[in-house]
Amino acid sequence: MKAIDFDVMPGGLLIKKGLKDIVEQQITIHSCLIVIAFTKFKNAGLIDADKKPPFLDGEITLYNLLGEEPGDAFSKYNALLRQLVSFCHALNQVKNNAPHTE
Repeated sequence: MKAIDFDVMPGGLLIKKGLKDIVEQQITIHSCLIVIAFTKFKNAGLIDADKKPPFLDGEITLYNLLGEEPGDAFSKYNALLRQLVSFCHALNQVKNNAPHTE
């Protein structure tokens, strides 16, 4: 697969930050997004194949973190999940359009 340009991918900056937070073992809103789609990111080569999620229940953890911030946690949660889904769709497009090497 060709290199991912996170700056142009939908939700790319959130995912880029989340991957950094995962490496640093931080529980953040961004790392929760990575945990939610951990297998997809492993399969895409964005996470080492032997790595395990640093925590479980990414959805619940995300919602709890959002609840600690001002504003409507439910709306923020849904918006973040939409961005995650958009990134994953774009990632599939990049993967499917990559030249095959054997």
